[in-house]
Amino acid sequence: MTEIDLTEPGVLPIFNVPVRIGEETAIVSFTPRKEPTTFVINPADLTVAEKKGFIGERRAHSLVIEQANVRILILREGGRDL
Repeated sequence: MTEIDLTEPGVLPIFNVPVRIGEETAIVSFTPRKEPTTFVINPADLTVAEKKGFIGERRAHSLVIEQANVRILILREGGRDL
């Protein structure tokens, strides 16, 4: 199982959410943010792009998590990062 760590040091609580990425399930760990923050996970190589503010779900992304001022999207095949 793959783990993706989006936590900030010293910030609690830590949320651990199972996310389906392609044929795999990954555990995404994240902490609350003071400002809205969007993360986009690229399923091809599991890289993560971060942007302050919320990016809406588009044709290129699938929304998987929205909690504690954090929005996590999965990049769809053929889509582009933020």
